[in-house]
Amino acid sequence: MYYTYNMNNLNMKVSGANSFEEKKIIDRVCEYLHMQSPDLFDTSIEDEIKDLCSAKLCDVIGIRCAYNPKNDFFNFFSTIMGEAVCIKLHLNMNIAPNALRLVRYDGINFVNSTYQLLNSEDVDEAFIDAYNLVDRYKHLIERIKKV
Repeated sequence: MYYTYNMNNLNMKVSGANSFEEKKIIDRVCEYLHMQSPDLFDTSIEDEIKDLCSAKLCDVIGIRCAYNPKNDFFNFFSTIMGEAVCIKLHLNMNIAPNALRLVRYDGINFVNSTYQLLNSEDVDEAFIDAYNLVDRYKHLIERIKKV
């Protein structure tokens, strides 16, 4: 499944209807990320939030072509960032598994570090710094996936 993104249009594969509450949550996340709310949604609200985080990352680092948000790096990044955004917005949901939320790797808790970036910086800058953090530790993706 591939997505294309630009600031005016986010095209996502349609898999089913969402409730009004889920739409409100997505609208809130979009408002925080300074993005337009997409018209079409993925299968679960967690996947929708992750897809929005992937789209925002592509926007801030300048990717303007098709990308695969399900590849290991995008999935790893969007899981971490999605969890941090949920914490920041006080949404009562977990996107990241316990292996990312509760464990330190090389002395770093990725979710907590990303949450701190969201608290201390502009959203776009936080995404760039989070990208750099995840890129620096991308060698751990396979190890974390096995946990």
